Amino acid sequence: MRTESTATDVTSLGSPDACLNAGESSDPPEAAKSTEGRWYRMGLPLVRPEHMEPVREIIRVHLRLWRKAELSFIAELGVTELLTNVYKHTRGDCELVLSETDSGVFVGVSDFDATLPIIREPSDDEVGGRGLFLLAAMADGFGTEPCRSGKQVWFRLGPEASRPRQGESAA
Repeated sequence: MRTESTATDVTSLGSPDACLNAGESSDPPEAAKSTEGRWYRMGLPLVRPEHMEPVREIIRVHLRLWRKAELSFIAELGVTELLTNVYKHTRGDCELVLSETDSGVFVGVSDFDATLPIIREPSDDEVGGRGLFLLAAMADGFGTEPCRSGKQVWFRLGPEASRPRQGESAA
């Protein structure tokens, strides 16, 4: 039975440089390494659709504080996709990390399900299945990392990320 949950701020847990669940330590994806050291980590027990907007707001605020607001649109879109996949395909517990890199940001979501997502180009008549495909196409880097107790799905945004230009539609 699912119970009501709230986001838990866990920024004091230490460096975000590894698979995040269960305190595992392993080598991080190269894209996650930060020279500036600014990062934010949040535990989301039983992530639900109503958590998406508050999490997007947290991402927006951090990117503004880090003077990287131009990355907000795709970062928010990507976080929503990753958290939606956690909600749909796992028991719902996850951790989100947002880390500043030299030229942009790294976003990772760890959950406790070992099944790695398969990214494929959907056919024209498929109703769903486009989220990770589109995110991988827009991000400067995208990947999955198996962990002892699950996986981390991550993306990296920098100056080359595909963003709508001023006056262009995002759709």
